[in-house]
Amino acid sequence: MAQGRRLLYLIHAAHDYALASLLKDEIEAQVPGWRVFVASKAGDIPTGADWLGEIHSNLTSAASYLMLLTPTSVRRYWVWYEAGAAWRSNDARFPVVAAGLNRDEIDFPLKAVQTLVLDEPEDAAQLFRARCEIN
Repeated sequence: MAQGRRLLYLIHAAHDYALASLLKDEIEAQVPGWRVFVASKAGDIPTGADWLGEIHSNLTSAASYLMLLTPTSVRRYWVWYEAGAAWRSNDARFPVVAAGLNRDEIDFPLKAVQTLVLDEPEDAAQLFRARCEIN
């Protein structure tokens, strides 16, 4: 992790990489002192590195987690695996729905927490307010 910067682990499906990348860029630009870990495209993890080790290292180093829930991601076992690691950590978790997913389509246990809808301007603004509050 970069010296002096806290780590946000962005849980997402590879299919949703464009949105995850946009969120990463916006969070790093608007919330000083934070670095966002995204790993679903070549180059996100150094070539030749132990990718599973990198995933686990970042999961355990993260100070908070953003769970990007979309119609695709809620059906991916790997997203549920990473969400379970986030849950176990007891660190801040920010579940957000996007890409047309309805809150009613989220299964338990993710359904048990307050979820923001990125398509709603007030919810999107709240995500950045909440991120700044834990700074």
